Parts: sequence; C-alpha cells; structure tokens
Amino acid sequence: MNSTTPTELLDAVRQFLREQVLPELEGFKAYNTRVAANALGIVAREIELGTRLAAVDQAMAASLGLNEQAGTITRQIALGLRDGTLAVDEQMLVYLRRRTLLAVAIDNPKYSALAEARARWPQSVNLSHCVFCEFSTRCTSPGIYCPHAIFPGNSATQTAGGR
Repeated sequence: MNSTTPTELLDAVRQFLREQVLPELEGFKAYNTRVAANALGIVAREIELGTRLAAVDQAMAASLGLNEQAGTITRQIALGLRDGTLAVDEQMLVYLRRRTLLAVAIDNPKYSALAEARARWPQSVNLSHCVFCEFSTRCTSPGIYCPHAIFPGNSATQTAGGR
C-alpha cells in the first residue's frame, strides 16, 4: 500500500498544473488553470488545518454553552456579538484572533497582513502548550492549534477537547 497522503497527492497535481500545463496555456485557460491550482492548495491546507480550526470553534462553543443544532458555531457567535448577548471580552478576542489566523492560513497563507497579525497577536500564536496540556501528553494539536490554549484551565474546554 502506498503511504502517499491526500495532501501530497493534491500538491503533486498542483505542481503538475503549474509546471507542466500552465506554461503551455495562454489567456483565459491559463487563468483558469491558476485558479484550479490555487484551489488545490486551499483544499490541501483545509485537510491539514481544518480539524484544528473546528477544534478551536468547538472549544469556544463549549465554553459559551452553544448548541450545534442551533446553527453553525461561527454564526451563533456572530449573531450573539451583534445583538449583545455575547460579550467582547479577552476570551472572545483571543478566540477571534486565533480563528482569524487559522482561517487566513488556510485560505491565503501568503496574505501580506498575516505576518503582521501574528506579530501583533503573539498570545494567539506563540503558545507552546496550555495549562491543561502542560500536564497531558494526550493533546494531539499543541501550540496555536491546541483547543485548550484558548481558555487555559477551563473545564468546559477540556471536555470539548475530549479529555
């Protein structure tokens, strides 16, 4: 059995399009090929980072007591912020920053403001562990992607993270 990962397959197709196909094309066909190659990159990054983004959302939902049957977590948070039922406190800011950094890393990691945002929000990026994971070797996504790192020590978050 081959040990090639889905991400490696997507990268191979993307490389083929860019290096073999694109040089042979012009105009609209070249443009569409670039779009297709970029879409493959987004899909590859979604495979790599999507579960981490979902874990961050799940942790925040558990912390806020949100129910997935009431709609997407991000929509519930957006509506709650809009109508004032959710506060914009430090916990919310850390969540929004971390979610934004992950979403941009998936959608467009070359976005020029991403590096600036990472520098501005180091507490959302430079976490090597959280209070919970410091005592656990079971965390499968340490650092910025650790769902516990959003709210260290929060028992609802620990439950959301499967601990």
